[in-house]
Amino acid sequence: MVPQTHWSEIRWQPELQESRPARISQEIIDLVIRFKEENLRWGYTRIRDYLVYLGHKIGETTVKNILIAKGYDPEPDLIRKATWKEFLKSHRHVLAACDLFSIELLVKGKLVRYMVLFAIDPATRKVEILGVEPQHEGHQGEIICIERLGGLLKSYHRKAA
Repeated sequence: MVPQTHWSEIRWQPELQESRPARISQEIIDLVIRFKEENLRWGYTRIRDYLVYLGHKIGETTVKNILIAKGYDPEPDLIRKATWKEFLKSHRHVLAACDLFSIELLVKGKLVRYMVLFAIDPATRKVEILGVEPQHEGHQGEIICIERLGGLLKSYHRKAA
């Protein structure tokens, strides 16, 4: 038979008391809420995993309780697909929109068309000209121009990373 300890005895014997959970700092609460707001499809388990990766010691139940207390559903809604707007909002810090436009310049009395490759950073709305290349005659000239500008795009991507 196992001896049983009454709760009133535990209250008076500190060595029998269980350790109380540590208070959660406001920094942790803010991180949990920030992760949830920026990633609506994340559940409490994934948020907890990222917090542990960042060096914070926290349990899944604590994250779940924080989310519930702040009015968020702790479980991700996996049936609902993310909208294009939600996807762009959550990934704008790693995206760049690129496009080409043409300009025509008068060079040595002759009208020459140039293709300009540019990129826009959606997070800051900063526009950067990546390169200017003369467009040669015919379809083959377009391909050469695009290949050269494509190399500039790859170097821009490496520089941004």
